Amino acid sequence: MRSPGPGPSRRLELRPAAEVAAAGALVLIAALVFAGPPLLVPGVGLALLGLLSTAWIALCARNLTVARQVAERRVVEGEAVEVLVELRHRRWLPGATLHDELTRTAIRLDGRDRRDRDDRAEVEVRRRRKRTEVRIRTRAERRGRRRVPPPAVELSDPLGLARAITTGGGAGSELLVLPRTEPVSWGASGQGLPTGDQPIRTARDPLGAGDVDGLRGYRPGTPATRIHWPALARGAGLLERRLAAAVQVHPLIVLDARTDGCADAERLLDDAIRAAASLTLELARRGGAALLLPGARSPIAVTAELSAWPAAHARLAVVESQPRAAAGPPVGRLRARSQAVIYVCADPVEREQALSGLDADVLVLPAGLDPGLPDRPIFRVNRCAGYRLPARVRRLAA
Repeated sequence: MRSPGPGPSRRLELRPAAEVAAAGALVLIAALVFAGPPLLVPGVGLALLGLLSTAWIALCARNLTVARQVAERRVVEGEAVEVLVELRHRRWLPGATLHDELTRTAIRLDGRDRRDRDDRAEVEVRRRRKRTEVRIRTRAERRGRRRVPPPAVELSDPLGLARAITTGGGAGSELLVLPRTEPVSWGASGQGLPTGDQPIRTARDPLGAGDVDGLRGYRPGTPATRIHWPALARGAGLLERRLAAAVQVHPLIVLDARTDGCADAERLLDDAIRAAASLTLELARRGGAALLLPGARSPIAVTAELSAWPAAHARLAVVESQPRAAAGPPVGRLRARSQAVIYVCADPVEREQALSGLDADVLVLPAGLDPGLPDRPIFRVNRCAGYRLPARVRRLAA
């Protein structure tokens, strides 16, 4: 897919050639003034060298065009990115070098078909009549949206006196690198984490409750239609029918991107985002999940059909670090509608904060960050570990 925009641009850098031509002119002047015939030959040679190199490079770059095609606009970290750069020209390209910022490669074009491969990229060059195709295969690096300028071809004479830089037309390319996901490695104690296909039991009736979900002790103010009279007749006391929500509720994954002042903040944030993406995808496949991103007021519901997953994955790719003073996620407001709250944090959490101020069921931290909890991790994913918070911690937070 080619990007629309203005046509190609060309820039000539002729300072070395002009200096050589000027030096030749000075030698000729000196030969004429001082009557030195031996200086005529080098003077003429230098002047012609500067002028001819300039004319040669300008003529070769005159009809050169560069276009780039990117096979995919979205790619996951570590996956292959294939780029095709097409050069159209009428003449041989002297000293041609292709510079592509999208793949961060500089390729020497010597007019021969060849295939090169190194640790960074695989390059295939095919020369056709009045056309050269360069196919580059590389791997996507860190997540995020990358906007890069069009490719450029640099022409130069063997002595490097004159250069012409032709930039491809269009507004450049945009590539969205998505965070990679990995399977969650559950421990023996982590299999009990509630998922979308498991019922939830809460002290209050959820919003939209309409189905009977067992009995509980009578609470003052309960309508008489909900009192279980047969239990009272059997001498079991005054009980009321408990109602369950007609809508399905799912685990809530909360991402906290506050990393201000944290050492190695970029790596920790990337690990936390990959963990949040992996948890969301796995729990969604097991029945459904909800993802709350930094700065959002409401979570993204990802059902088992994964229809909302591409949009959630794209938003995870562009999450940026937030200052420590920023407001935290509104977990308390959403907790009543969630089976379990999984809090993914990118910043080292002090033991006192984790044990007294975090309204969550599971705390997920990058590897090497110890929350000070006595229990071992209940799962591991993407160099992160999840710890179950004791019930007393949630009561203190509430």
